Amino acid sequence: MIKKTPSSRLNWLLILVALTLTLSACTSASAIGWPGPTPAGDTVYVGSTDGRLLALEVSSGARKWQFPAEGETKLGPFYASATVSASVVYVGSYDGKLYALDAASGLKRWEFTTGGPIVGDASVFGSLVYVSSSDGKVYALDFDGKKKWEFASRNKIWSSPVVTAGAVYVTSLDRQLYALNSSNGTVLWPFLAQGALASTPTFAGGKVLIGSFDRNFYAVEASTGKEAWRFEGGNAFWSQPLVIGGTVYVGGLDKKVYALDLASGAKKWEYTARDLIRSQPVAAEGAIVVAAQNGELLWLDAQTGSEQRRVTVKAPVLANIAVQDGILYVASREKVLYAIDIKTGTKRWEAPI
Repeated sequence: MIKKTPSSRLNWLLILVALTLTLSACTSASAIGWPGPTPAGDTVYVGSTDGRLLALEVSSGARKWQFPAEGETKLGPFYASATVSASVVYVGSYDGKLYALDAASGLKRWEFTTGGPIVGDASVFGSLVYVSSSDGKVYALDFDGKKKWEFASRNKIWSSPVVTAGAVYVTSLDRQLYALNSSNGTVLWPFLAQGALASTPTFAGGKVLIGSFDRNFYAVEASTGKEAWRFEGGNAFWSQPLVIGGTVYVGGLDKKVYALDLASGAKKWEYTARDLIRSQPVAAEGAIVVAAQNGELLWLDAQTGSEQRRVTVKAPVLANIAVQDGILYVASREKVLYAIDIKTGTKRWEAPI
């Protein structure tokens, strides 16, 4: 009998994920993505499992509109969450297109075609919209959908671009974190990790924070691209980190949640869940909430990591969760979006997606 080490389990996971993300492009009718919810004002936007973007009432989950409309050709599975800015919803689909929709009506303003499926969320900063694609490129578009520049990495990009004043940070499966000039896409610096990078970066305290499939979690100096510190976990990192004050919170495929010192990378505490964690943690009044793949939602004390509450939904959770006005939104693989009171853990409503 062959003993499966953490490394071999990771290899099988990556093979499964790669097959899922590759083959679903050809069989999108049967594929199911893992889009996360995006609450904005009185509406929460989420991709459906049948290839539509839905706009739901935050108060009840009632459907306001869907794109494409009933009877129109579906887009295929969603892995990206929607981004809302200035009454426009931007969302990338596995059909390789970024759509700009009117937030109130769902009517399409424009679309932009990339060379591969879009897995990461779009980002809006200043007068540009940034989106990455599995064709290995980052695109910068104006608000009319016209391309201003593009940058090509050496492998697929599954992460979302993170934009600050003057720089775009994006990871690639070519093992590199790139800092790009936000105006023209030229490379400011690359940082080479020891494994593929699929997690979306977080910028905080002058550092760019990324998890890697090599088991390491890296802090990179934003000004130079030099490594500030690294922390080794028990398996790969795919979750985008959350930073509160001087603490970094990140979940791993080793089933653990880590709290790390932002300045040094020293571990403050760790918590062991019962399944792997891909979703980004969210903040909740002195606690953080983490979704494990098995559908367990965990409220952890931000200072100590002690478990405060556990709520279970009926199916796996891979997508990011989101919080607005005391309500936690969770999209599960059972094709349901949940609205949960973040103070009590009670369900407000659920809606099919």
